Amino acid sequence: SPDKFDNLVADRLQAMKFNVEKIGNTYSRDGGIDLLAWNKASPFPFILAVQVKHHKPGRTVGPSVVREFQGVIENQPIDVGVLVTNTRFTPDAQWVAKQRRRIVRLRDFQSLRNWLYDEFSDESVMGELPDTLELARDVTITIPKVLRRR
Repeated sequence: SPDKFDNLVADRLQAMKFNVEKIGNTYSRDGGIDLLAWNKASPFPFILAVQVKHHKPGRTVGPSVVREFQGVIENQPIDVGVLVTNTRFTPDAQWVAKQRRRIVRLRDFQSLRNWLYDEFSDESVMGELPDTLELARDVTITIPKVLRRR
């Protein structure tokens, strides 16, 4: 059910060492953000906004949902947006997510399967990271993309 799915996503974020705050309840207006998450132990503090989309099997999430979510987080003090579904995203939705300046990541059924086994990072996630970050003018760092295996 949608409320159990919200709780599952919140639980998995907590397993990733995030503090999680649910915004409203599953069936109330939430302004387009279902969960806020942050990691106090991170050397770079950031706020993660999560929109959870529960659908019947076979239904996909299209680009309009991604655009709407991007619009919600665009003018908020949000560093990263994550759109999570129990189904999958259309190719157009994936393309839209990559076009904006604001970081929006899509997580589908396959990601959820990995999360259930406490596998939160893999090569596909590492590929989403930029190669470098410019911290200030003429101050650029290279992002290491090495997975630590347990």
